Formats: sequence, structure tokens, C-alpha cells
Amino acid sequence: MRIAIAATILSLAHASTALAPVTPAVGGPKSSVIEQQRLRAATESSTPVCAMDLLHPIDVTVRLDDAMVPGVWLRASVALMSREDLAEIQVEFLPAAAVELGGSRKATLPRIAAGEREEISFLVRVPDTQAPLQVQVRVVGKADAGMLERGAVLHLLPRGPEHPGVESAVPSGQHRVIEYRGAGRRLP
Repeated sequence: MRIAIAATILSLAHASTALAPVTPAVGGPKSSVIEQQRLRAATESSTPVCAMDLLHPIDVTVRLDDAMVPGVWLRASVALMSREDLAEIQVEFLPAAAVELGGSRKATLPRIAAGEREEISFLVRVPDTQAPLQVQVRVVGKADAGMLERGAVLHLLPRGPEHPGVESAVPSGQHRVIEYRGAGRRLP
């Protein structure tokens, strides 16, 4: 008799784990066994899979080419590279109110072939201030699938960073990153 009770308890334990509801919101205690089995089969067969490339097709980087000197015109550049053919490319410079922009706020490029790199230079003048400033860059281009847009920001620190930075590298030495203390602060 002891053996039969143990076998019954064991079989009930197996049955209860096999028929447990998938989620509390669906298939609660009033759901039928068949409904719970269908829910489990549907959940197990619809495992989410990423079928897209997560990289943006346009790569935009902005850099200051001259050393930061407040009140002087400084050279800066925007580098564009696309993983798709782009046409009718518009590059728009959006400086902070205190930053002067030398020349036009917009530049155009007729075409960039996939994998090709283009560079546009511009001038900025930063006032003698303690506040960090920025120049936003907006790039819009026409691809086969429609219009693509990407942005980048050039952070201008007139007095330089508060901390000189610590260089970090991955073990292979391929990538290099300079980390700044307080980099998590939001710029105005």
C-alpha cells in the first residue's frame, strides 16, 4: 500500500507541472487542460528571433579638428559613411545659442555609394564660458527603402574636461575608449 501511494503522488506531481498555466493572466485555474496545453505549445513554438540587422545604415561622427580655444574660429568636421546607397543628402548643423557657426547651417551631398566615406568641414567659435556647449548634426538621405535620418553631437568643453580621462582597451587592443569622470551629467 505504501508503494501505491508514493506512485500516485509522483504521477500527480508530474501531471501538475505539465499542465501549469503559462502566464497568470491567461489560463488561470478555470481554464481547461486542453486550453493550457494549446497555450504552452503556441508559446514554445513562437520563440522570438531577431531577423534584422541592429546597426543603423548611416554612421555619423563629428569631431573638433583644432585644439579648443575660446573666442577663436575652430575647424570641425563631420564624417559620413553609409551601408546603403544614399542620394540627396542634407547635413544640418544645429549649434547651441552661444556657439557661432561660420558659413551655412546646411550642406548637401548629391550621392554616397554604399561603403563610401565623405567628410564635410565647418567652422565654430565658442565663447569664453565655463558651460559645456554642443553642436548637433542631423543627416537625412534618400535610400531605396525611403528616407533615412541620423544625428550626432559635438560636445564643446571650453575649459576642457574636468578630468583628463582614463584610457581603457579591450584585451585584443583593437578598440580604445577614454572614460571621463562625471560623463553621465546631462548637458544643457
